[in-house]
Amino acid sequence: MKRTLEARKVIERAKGILQHRHSITEEQAYLDLRKESRRLRRPMRDLAEAIVLAEELHRKGKKEDLVRDRIERPGRTCSILQPRREVT
Repeated sequence: MKRTLEARKVIERAKGILQHRHSITEEQAYLDLRKESRRLRRPMRDLAEAIVLAEELHRKGKKEDLVRDRIERPGRTCSILQPRREVT
């Protein structure tokens, strides 16, 4: 039962990534995931884990690029890296 819940969580996360990346509905993301799972003859959970891992690596790479740019060009900083200012 716990394994099924974990599989559901990773599939939901993968659907969210697909929705965001491709601007599609939740239903379409699920259908695409299922179709690809069948085409590759791999469980949906395995495919979902691969999508989540790829997204994490993509985000990590973007974050490292921002830090590298900040170090190489100290006069130019991204607003994401600057501390938030309190509004009083």
